[in-house]
Parts: sequence; C-alpha cells; structure tokens
Amino acid sequence: MKWLLIETAPKDGTVVIVGSDCHPVQPSTAIWVNDPAASACAPGWFINYESKTMLGDSVAFLPLDYEPTHWMQRPPLPGSEPSQHNQAKAIMDEMTDEERLSLMQEYCVNCGTKHTPCYCTRDD
Repeated sequence: MKWLLIETAPKDGTVVIVGSDCHPVQPSTAIWVNDPAASACAPGWFINYESKTMLGDSVAFLPLDYEPTHWMQRPPLPGSEPSQHNQAKAIMDEMTDEERLSLMQEYCVNCGTKHTPCYCTRDD
C-alpha cells in the first residue's frame, strides 16, 4: 500500500486512512461524508466512530481537525487476510497503465502462462 493524493480518494462511503504532509499529525481512519443530514459540517472528511451496544449499532462523525493531503486503503483486519488474487489485484490497481502493460507483456494473453513463446493457440 502506498500513499495517494487525496483527490483520488473514494467518496462512496469507503473508510480509508488519511494523513497530511502539511501538519505533523497521526494518520486517521476517515470517511467522506457528503450528506448534511449526517453532519452539519458536511461535505468533508470525518473520523467515523462505530460502536455496538445493547441498544444497537451507532455511528458518529467527528470532523478532522486538519485538511488531509493523502490517503491509502486500510489493511485487512487480522484473520481476514485477502486471497492472493485480491492482493495481486490491489497491487495492480495502484500501478499506472504503463506499469501494468509492461508487466502483462511477460505473460500469454490467451492462457496466462509465463512461458515464452507460448503455443496455446498453435494449430497442430
């Protein structure tokens, strides 16, 4: 995982880690809130507190006291490690188009093998 510019952060309710290169602050888990019904300070980045009690689940939003400049995805919780496929996809999602193309040129587009030349489409 790497830090990305805040302008590229999801604003769809996904909780992410945010930080700032302008202030010496600890990174925070945050969520973009666009709905004024959820907070009078919306739209903006908020720390979200989720709690489970005997009365049910509750969520509270606390505005960040700084303007984040960067974000990254949250790592998986212990015991919920993603599959190798999902890990590889996450890494590829962070690559530029040029980096992905360069990597994929090492594999057969038909069968995925790394053997070159590949004879999977050879007519015998």
